[in-house]
Amino acid sequence: MVLAQAISLRRVTTLIAVLLFPVLLALASGCGSPQAPQAPAAQAGSPAQDEAQGDSVHVHGDWTVEGLEPDGRVASRHEFKNALLSGGKEALGKLLGRDNGMGLWTIVITSDSPLDASQKPCTAGLDPSYCSISEPTSAVPASGVNTKNLEVQNLFTGVRLKGNVTADRTGALNRVQTNMALCLASVAPDNPCNQISDIFFSSRTLATPITFEEDQIIQVTVDITFS
Repeated sequence: MVLAQAISLRRVTTLIAVLLFPVLLALASGCGSPQAPQAPAAQAGSPAQDEAQGDSVHVHGDWTVEGLEPDGRVASRHEFKNALLSGGKEALGKLLGRDNGMGLWTIVITSDSPLDASQKPCTAGLDPSYCSISEPTSAVPASGVNTKNLEVQNLFTGVRLKGNVTADRTGALNRVQTNMALCLASVAPDNPCNQISDIFFSSRTLATPITFEEDQIIQVTVDITFS
């Protein structure tokens, strides 16, 4: 009787040991190798995420040039990028350093070598000419060369320039450019000076010219953004 009780007790003890072994092993592992706290994931727009994307600041110029019929139908559409010029780099430095205030923008479209000058889509007097689109308060008068309907829209990461000019002759363009002006540092941004936009900010020469027919509306949109 005593022997049977001893055997039963030994079996119970063995069963308890088997059941508790994984628990004891897990506790021992946890005590012996403490886990380091995990860093929280970087949130969108946080400095940590921005650092992960690189340590360079880039300026982008995305152009859309459309040829519209007088009734508004889209006859052609071209998209491309441009390059920041040395004048644009210098202007950004002066703006960021508060040496100057922001002035007015102008868009210039023209035909350049190897195209013949006779292919320029606008007319100055009787001669073919470049076309420009300036802001309404620009000192440059409106003419067959220059329209004053350029709109400036703030984007989340930059600015959008949009305006149009009518081609008063059949022609082509292969060079586009954005110009800007700098004001005195004391000039408020919401009331910029109206001096001529004489700083060449960005430009692009196209390998394939864009052609336009007489009376087509040349609509230009430029998104200047930073990343």
